[in-house]
Amino acid sequence: MSFKCNIRGGWIIPSFETIPERTIIPPNSEIGVGVRFLAGCEIGRRTIVGDNAELGEQSHIRGAVKFGNQLKAADNVVFDGDIVVGNHATFGNCVTFGTCAKIGDSAHIGAGSRFGHIPSFGHRVQLHDDVTIGNWPMFGESLVFGNNVTIDGGVVRDLIIVSNVDGSGRQVIIYRRDDGPYVRAGCFFGTLDEFVKRATAEDKHRYAEVVSWNANFLMATEIPKRVGYPVA
Repeated sequence: MSFKCNIRGGWIIPSFETIPERTIIPPNSEIGVGVRFLAGCEIGRRTIVGDNAELGEQSHIRGAVKFGNQLKAADNVVFDGDIVVGNHATFGNCVTFGTCAKIGDSAHIGAGSRFGHIPSFGHRVQLHDDVTIGNWPMFGESLVFGNNVTIDGGVVRDLIIVSNVDGSGRQVIIYRRDDGPYVRAGCFFGTLDEFVKRATAEDKHRYAEVVSWNANFLMATEIPKRVGYPVA
């Protein structure tokens, strides 16, 4: 199966095509709105997928791919590298993202997913149980995640996100773990005590107090009941 090629050697796939199983789509392809991918497809680097595309099971999608809105991806899809995913995307179980992935608002991500370093999630993202997230994550508003989510190398029971505490505008993530609170602030990651010690040594007393108060509040409150969010 083949299509007309663009100047970069990629296919120009018209809208609403159905791509057969085990099709290898070359790098730099242009994929129209409503294209449907069946199981076993592999998509080359820097491919742009239009709105409403559906990817079949075990699809392999290489780095620098940009997905349009309302994408639906089946189980065991692999996204490898710098990826931007549009709003309302839905992913199946056991999805793996490469580093520097960005996911749009209202995405649904299946159980057992694994993400590379520096992921950035849009508003109202829902994560299923047993998700593993790489270092340096950024989470949007109204994030919901399941039980046994692993972030920064440990199981997180709950979290609080605060911003601009030190005037830099950056996001500070406070994790609740079974062995106590942990803090991710830019390049820093460690226990609350380690964070307070470092901030105090740098004369950032307000920074230390605000983060410490939020961390103690997080540890003192009841852990929210987690529920599953089926992927459509």
